[in-house]
Amino acid sequence: MLGAVLQRVTGLGFALVVSPVIALLLGPEEGVLIVNACAVLTSAVLTVRLRREVDWGRWARLLPGALLGVVVGAVLTVSADKPVLEVLVGSLALLGLAVSAFGARVHRARGDSGLPAAGAAGFASGAMNASAGVGGPAIIVYAAATGWGQRSLAATLQPYFVAVASGSIAAKLIAGASFAGLLRPETLLLVPALAAGLLLGEVLAPRVPPRTARAVLLVVAALGSAAIIVHGAGALLAQ
Repeated sequence: MLGAVLQRVTGLGFALVVSPVIALLLGPEEGVLIVNACAVLTSAVLTVRLRREVDWGRWARLLPGALLGVVVGAVLTVSADKPVLEVLVGSLALLGLAVSAFGARVHRARGDSGLPAAGAAGFASGAMNASAGVGGPAIIVYAAATGWGQRSLAATLQPYFVAVASGSIAAKLIAGASFAGLLRPETLLLVPALAAGLLLGEVLAPRVPPRTARAVLLVVAALGSAAIIVHGAGALLAQ
């Protein structure tokens, strides 16, 4: 629910908050797959809500590199050992948090810097989305570097996440990942939680300063990322 609130208020944040926790509870492979599925649902709803603000030109430039990155991340997800993948997921999430926290300090260029910058940002985002469920930070750096406005960014991220998370699910299923975790009773509770979070976010979005929401996001996600790194490292040491 917190992830859905932050997704509505800031444009991203769902995966950064949810991915480490779900991966810790359900395992890194199934957990990230479930996060991808929830991201599709959440972002699809927000795409309809924010469609007038979407920059479809930037979306089209980011997507090809992102889908290529998805393939790389999917192969990594299904081939790595579980403890190694836990450490990887947690570390990528922490890296993403650091990038999100300091991305605004990146030097801004004029315009959107064309296809090379968009392709590189999309590839990094797609690979991180498929392997760790966190594809937003690479796009945040791109946005900071190119002076992309917050309203357009927040709206455009929604159809972008729908496409990238859907591609991540498809690539991982083709590579042999299991989707059985979606049938667990506890994962079914995610649907009403997402709905409640989106409704609450709709109410809070005009009232909560983005800086406050981002601070909450960073703290919660950092704790979750640290927990899964510790869990995975402990399993590795026990082997």
